[in-house]
Amino acid sequence: MIYIVDSSLSEADGATARAFLDTARADLEIAPVSELRTVESIVAVDFDAADAVVFVNPPRSDLKDEIEGMLRRAAKAGAVVLPVALDAAGRRPPDVVGDRQSFDVADHHRRRGLTADQDGVVARAFSREALSKILPTYTKDHLRVFLCHRREDGEGLVASIGARLNDRHGGLVFRDLVEVQAGERAQERIDEELARADVLVFFDTPLAGESWWIAKELSGALGRNIPIVWVYIESEKERTPLPVVPGVPEPHVRVAAEDLDDERLGRLADTILEQAFDLSRAHVRASYAAIRALQDWAAEHHGRVEALDARLMVYELTRPVVERPYPTRAAVDVVQVFARHPTDEDLASLEQYLTKEEMGPHRRNCRAFDAAVLLDPTATGHRVVGDWSVVEHPERFLATLRVGHPTKRPASAPAPRLLILGAFPSGDLGAFEVTTAIQVLTTTWLDLGGALVFGGHPTFTPLILEAARLSESGHGLEHVTMFQSKWYSSPAVLEDLESKVTVRAINEGHDRATSLTAMRMAMIHHGSADAVVAVGGRTAEGGKHVPGIDEEIGLARAARLPVHLLGATGGRAAELVQRARMERVPFETLGNHLNGEANQQLADGDDYAAMARMIWQSVADNANGA
Repeated sequence: MIYIVDSSLSEADGATARAFLDTARADLEIAPVSELRTVESIVAVDFDAADAVVFVNPPRSDLKDEIEGMLRRAAKAGAVVLPVALDAAGRRPPDVVGDRQSFDVADHHRRRGLTADQDGVVARAFSREALSKILPTYTKDHLRVFLCHRREDGEGLVASIGARLNDRHGGLVFRDLVEVQAGERAQERIDEELARADVLVFFDTPLAGESWWIAKELSGALGRNIPIVWVYIESEKERTPLPVVPGVPEPHVRVAAEDLDDERLGRLADTILEQAFDLSRAHVRASYAAIRALQDWAAEHHGRVEALDARLMVYELTRPVVERPYPTRAAVDVVQVFARHPTDEDLASLEQYLTKEEMGPHRRNCRAFDAAVLLDPTATGHRVVGDWSVVEHPERFLATLRVGHPTKRPASAPAPRLLILGAFPSGDLGAFEVTTAIQVLTTTWLDLGGALVFGGHPTFTPLILEAARLSESGHGLEHVTMFQSKWYSSPAVLEDLESKVTVRAINEGHDRATSLTAMRMAMIHHGSADAVVAVGGRTAEGGKHVPGIDEEIGLARAARLPVHLLGATGGRAAELVQRARMERVPFETLGNHLNGEANQQLADGDDYAAMARMIWQSVADNANGA
């Protein structure tokens, strides 16, 4: 049970606290939720180790003893205690749980580049973090860590760090080429280990930019949406620029190699693990979105989703009976939702659970369900395990349910083109949100049968190309067109890109600014795309920067292309959402054929697969004159 202490029992601003908790509760209700609204309920509630309690700091002064008593009981029972700080005054929880870290709302606004009216976005981020602590399939004690480094100037350091990570982490650490045994096919082994990784740790040494292996590993992690911890090794040596940026504006950790004695190496290993666990929890979004999508699908198609065990995230999905001339039973799948890679132990645990519940598998493999599906948000292809279970990506599983809805493009019809605009905002969380949005939009649109258009970007390029390579459609790269300013690319880079996708190289402009404008004008013209989506983007940053996304959207609207804004990605897109809401007819100037409610979903939501399908359906309806 998740207990939520009512906002009226806090000294924080009541309206703000209530809105935050209401939004968070909507996401937390995938587990049982109960509100504690009165002094009597605070005094009477009891806890066990499976429970959690959510409250906003600081508690009301006249109820200090009662609330501290409740928190003391929760801590003693081993329940998860989740304090929320709406502002700086609330960052320290009561002394009885003073060792708990508060969820800092103001800090999330700052790090993600969100506007003041986007508390709902932060509340959903809180609910994901809370669920990762409450529900064991959302996180685990031992992550699979992939260490990426250049051997010429990083091998000794990474060997020392790897040993300390192994000591602290139970041996689930892989060091790219160093771990490949003689006679093994290096690329196959590395691809296999990367596909299994929960997080990649990149050691950025001066020579890292020269390595083809590092570029490929970073691209692979970005394309699979595997979190990257960027460790920057400071040095006076000349550095080779990185061909692939690790997905955030700044490194997570900076350290000088010559300062790393034994004690500092240990602290560095601890810091890396903390960052790895923090970033790995980001996949809770994909898992929760899968549950919501299952529930939405069941409601629309007369199916049923029943929680068999909410804490273990085991659900029974009953699909409607197929019409046939004789009696048949409804199809039933058992679905267990993960925000990490399911392990062999997870598979054994699920079988034990199903056997204990007398659902099977029994003698002769008899069972009360058709398939057991373990949903893994980083799976690159379904993996059959035994005779009855399969590990699958949530979107690919949901696609099997959505046959014909929305309709995939007929093979003979032109592929609808989605133009992706944007860049990373400031803040590490905003960058991860943009990476997630780009990866999901890319794979969903291509799997529906569409095509993509985008402008070359240091991180967008490898991210989109790797996601396209891994798309279920099997021909994603064939449907990608990239516009690239020659101002930024060498002939060798262009030649490599042209071997993968359609490249439109623009050789115009006499400096950085004019070359970008020339590329944008070539990329955005009437008929160049069927829809435009804006993701993230740098803000004006106090007058220090001119947001490029503004010029791109202006050109798109001048070319009569419909524009869609994804507000949860933060940055300039969030600011433009705020402006569009204030129009006489909200969102009217975007010209995207969606009503206000649908645009609001794009503005505040983070189910990017659902958003891609919404845009796809809008394009189809508009093409058909609907």
